[in-house]
Amino acid sequence: MDDQAAFLAAVGIAGDAGLPTVERPRLAAPAAPGPRTRWLAEVRRARAMANAAAVRAAEQLGPRLAGLPGDHGGPLYPGGGGEVIVESEEFGVPTDARWPDDGLAAAVAAPIDPVVPHPDAVRDTIAATLFRPAEPHGALIMVHGGGWWMGDGRARERLGAEQARAIAAGAGWAVLDIDVRLAPEHPYPLPVFDVLAALDRVAGRDDLGPRVALLGISSGAHTVAVATLMAAHQGRRVDGQALIVPSLDLATLGPANNADDAAREARWDQLQGVFGLPTPEQARELVGISPLASPVLIDPRLARVAPPTMIATGEYDEAVVGGEAYAAELAGAGVPVLAGSYVRSHTLSTPAESRRLHTDLARWLNTL
Repeated sequence: MDDQAAFLAAVGIAGDAGLPTVERPRLAAPAAPGPRTRWLAEVRRARAMANAAAVRAAEQLGPRLAGLPGDHGGPLYPGGGGEVIVESEEFGVPTDARWPDDGLAAAVAAPIDPVVPHPDAVRDTIAATLFRPAEPHGALIMVHGGGWWMGDGRARERLGAEQARAIAAGAGWAVLDIDVRLAPEHPYPLPVFDVLAALDRVAGRDDLGPRVALLGISSGAHTVAVATLMAAHQGRRVDGQALIVPSLDLATLGPANNADDAAREARWDQLQGVFGLPTPEQARELVGISPLASPVLIDPRLARVAPPTMIATGEYDEAVVGGEAYAAELAGAGVPVLAGSYVRSHTLSTPAESRRLHTDLARWLNTL
């Protein structure tokens, strides 16, 4: 059985498992303030259900995928490495949702400032979990995925912790897994500010090694890409960024978001909520003109300050667009880029292909 056949077998296993369907709520806030409290409660209920479904799916699929024949099965992550110490922490983050008027934002078509739908719901701290090997080579700040609106709570604690621990043990880097604030309560740029605050947090620690890098997955990779560009233009130190199945071209709809009118309408509603805009038309305009919304739009002259970058795309990914184009954009600007395609969809991989990706990530980190 080759890699393609193994992946198709994994697709069959997932189909037979009868996994729960996750329904994304409407992320665009009601125009009138009155209904927003009820709307926000509905979003949070849907988020809790989606996070629980993600954990159940992993628990159901894990043992079945591990049983794939030959080397295609087994654990999701490479083995090895020493002891990893786990520490929980919390730190403050900005609550002012206005985009900065300097640095990169002053040099590009910057988004309009978002409308925060429920100011009382804006958090001023975020939780984080540090996975620290005995002698870290550096600090890796990790941002989970989840369509910008889910992936926190139990999902991050269960799924993100397993991945972060494996990276810390396998690569020898301290991994700070941050509970990034989510839309629609926290529209952009607030999640980006969380990453910048995490950079400042690790910069003051001598026990985490001399280097700092960022890792983002799916929508988290979008947040990381925007934060990295902003950090580079602000003079913050970032030695590398790793973008896993990244969503970097928000103007181009992938097959999953372009299947029919309902899918397209849901996508623009989603992005309206992510950026806190009054109308979906403004969201469509924004992602077509600003690299702070679609990083693939970055001018090469502004991209060349980006750090070495790893981009991992999925051969069967129908959800996101832009990874290959962004890799080419950065490489054309003179940025060292490691770009790889993996036999996977956006959310499904064989254990072997997952181990290959994380082995590549560990090797790349230790070239920085």
